[in-house]
Amino acid sequence: MSVEALAGAPGPTLAERLNTVVRPEFRAAVLVPAVGDPILGSPACAVPRCVHSSRYGGLCLAHLARWKQAGRPDRREWAQTADPAVMGHRPLQPCLVAECGFGQHRYQLCYKHSQLWDKRGRPPLDQWRPVLAEAPTPVCALPGCVLWAELDGGWCRSHHVRWRLRGRPPTAEFIAYCASYGEDRFDLRALPPALRLEIGYGLQCRVDAKRTRTTPRSIKPLLDHLAASGAESLLERPLTEWLAGLPAGAALHSPRAFLSYAIDCLLDLRDGTGWDSEYQRDVWLLRRLGIAGHGGARLDFTAVQPVWLRDLAKRWCRWRMSCGIGLGQLRKDRIAIVRFSRFTPGLANSAGPGTLDRAALEAYLARLAVEIAHPK
Repeated sequence: MSVEALAGAPGPTLAERLNTVVRPEFRAAVLVPAVGDPILGSPACAVPRCVHSSRYGGLCLAHLARWKQAGRPDRREWAQTADPAVMGHRPLQPCLVAECGFGQHRYQLCYKHSQLWDKRGRPPLDQWRPVLAEAPTPVCALPGCVLWAELDGGWCRSHHVRWRLRGRPPTAEFIAYCASYGEDRFDLRALPPALRLEIGYGLQCRVDAKRTRTTPRSIKPLLDHLAASGAESLLERPLTEWLAGLPAGAALHSPRAFLSYAIDCLLDLRDGTGWDSEYQRDVWLLRRLGIAGHGGARLDFTAVQPVWLRDLAKRWCRWRMSCGIGLGQLRKDRIAIVRFSRFTPGLANSAGPGTLDRAALEAYLARLAVEIAHPK
């Protein structure tokens, strides 16, 4: 049975299977790997207590800039004494007026007190005692921020500005953005929903396999190309067509390897794995059978003719595999069967093994001796 025929067999669609197997963390439109994640992330910044992952030379972008400003001293020594706090993670300062919990706006005062201070002729701040609001004020909704909330949205003034510039996203989304501020991320928002889920599944499979690092920077050119391609799915085009159309930035090893890997994962999910689905095929993808080796390793029986001999060859090879025969020997076995089918007169058009009489076998051995040299 051909792969095409199996792919069209009744059963769950690829979209339905993806909806079942893709875990929630890989469905996000923006996926931020954890600092130090061995597959999707990068090691932590070399500065002790820095909350960011490293980008270049073991430093995060913020500390890399500070190191350059410091004149590029010895990096290891500098990292041990550098301030770990970076922009987006420093505590915001409150108004200088005693017991006021609003954030600073100008003159190191909150908005209301800066307005009032102007009207009072800007007296010395250490002698100025304005009246505070009597009503209790809630704290900013961002975890870790202790400033009082003002305006709408439940944020302090500084976080309200950042929230507004982000397009007023939902509270949980904005909190997640602030917690991961400055971190590298897989931004899949420009991809169509189906393609976004397929990329998420590819990343999930990479994490589950625990083999090849795939950082956001390494495949960003590929994601940009996919967003601009207009494709709704990776399976819309053959892999060769995808690879031929990649721009220079996406034609490097990492983007190409991930694209090939993601398509293989989708095909495995669509067509199934294990003997129940693979045995019927004329080309066995060995990764689907749990056989160690290169991801593209296969046994191709299409050259074995006629069909009844191909079925026997597949049955025999499966038995050999169950006995622990290695991939190298299995490939030699397949070549031997292909030669047998080609060199035996009349075998390719036969209806059954009844044609394999003594004369046919002698003709096969004679042809084999001529075609295959055996130097002594």
